Amino acid sequence: MLRLLKANLSRLFKSGVFKLAEFVAIGYPIFVILLNYFQGKSGNESHDYISDAIPTMLSMILPFILSVVVGLYVGTEYHDGTIRNKLIVGHSRAKIYFANLLTMFVANTIVFLSNVIVGTVFVTALIKAPSLGFLTYAKAIGVITLCGFAFCSIYMAISMFIQSKATGVVVVMVLSVAFFMTSMTMYYRLQEPEYNEAFTYTNDAGETIESPRQKNPHYLEGKKREIYQKVFDIIPYTQIITVGNGVKLPEKSYEYPLYSCGWIVVSTAVGIIIFKKRNLK
Repeated sequence: MLRLLKANLSRLFKSGVFKLAEFVAIGYPIFVILLNYFQGKSGNESHDYISDAIPTMLSMILPFILSVVVGLYVGTEYHDGTIRNKLIVGHSRAKIYFANLLTMFVANTIVFLSNVIVGTVFVTALIKAPSLGFLTYAKAIGVITLCGFAFCSIYMAISMFIQSKATGVVVVMVLSVAFFMTSMTMYYRLQEPEYNEAFTYTNDAGETIESPRQKNPHYLEGKKREIYQKVFDIIPYTQIITVGNGVKLPEKSYEYPLYSCGWIVVSTAVGIIIFKKRNLK
């Protein structure tokens, strides 16, 4: 499998979509940091907070980037007949699958860490060094990297099932959007306050109307809230949202790597089963 992995990495590093992903990963923090730097120079508003947001700066769009990288990489292998050729020379389907998955893990790691390294260097030079402790910094990076691995595993399972390059990319991109929308919806539902605070306003007739403090009908309670919270914690994208919210790791953040590993194991197992039964055209 080592030979497969070497060949895959060689093709990955020559890939235009991977180079574009790297460009975004490196260019995005530079753009954001420069923007905040010049805004801070021209006004009184402090932008020091940006220094602690480096580990999560790319995290919100990382699943979208990975969907394109994985979808096009696997789709190109099908389109060019690379997978068929690997089978002809004697490689097993399991080895081909694992080699492709490990290649995407490497792509995820390089894209994300290059973003963090470049961002950290630039923000330290222009604004200030991150004030987060090393352990918190490392934990945030570790959690998001594992979330990236989980997304790679999910996208790989789907892409290995769909032999059409265009269809495969569209499906995984739509899935990434679905993850995003579901995660954001659940996040805002869980952020709903238990009570709507009292307020006063004046109507068109000039009368002062007082609205008392009321129970929020959208507030989740009891078992429903527990279910929402558990599902929220399990979804990789919601982990990114939670960790990315000022890099404040929740008390149960130690569970996040377990959930990500669960996604990796289940997605890989399902993907291999499907790929083994797939008839190649």
